[in-house]
Amino acid sequence: MICEARGYPLPTIIWYFNKPNQKQDKIQMPGNYKDVTVSVRGGTEETHTISYLQITNFILEYEGEYVCMADNIVGIKAQGTSLVRNSISSIFSSSSLISSNELYLHNDDNDDNNQARH
Repeated sequence: MICEARGYPLPTIIWYFNKPNQKQDKIQMPGNYKDVTVSVRGGTEETHTISYLQITNFILEYEGEYVCMADNIVGIKAQGTSLVRNSISSIFSSSSLISSNELYLHNDDNDDNNQARH
């Protein structure tokens, strides 16, 4: 999954995981999951950052909601998606995969553009 954030100052991206039907706090990823990696790199501009969450072996334990959260002094923007494994074909599906979403957080006195694009 990919999450892109733009903003000034540059936002920090953190991934969270919520297991279905469990009343526990969200888990910051990658957590203790051996098949999950999170990486971050700079984007094409100094106000642009990109984060990737990769699951190399999707098993039932990884079913749930994944949330990308971008944070800077202006505020917090978040976007999530649910990943569910299809038990018949072993292919996972997503209700709204995070791919290519951009979360905007701007600190510009002349710009009222605190918005999220989903």
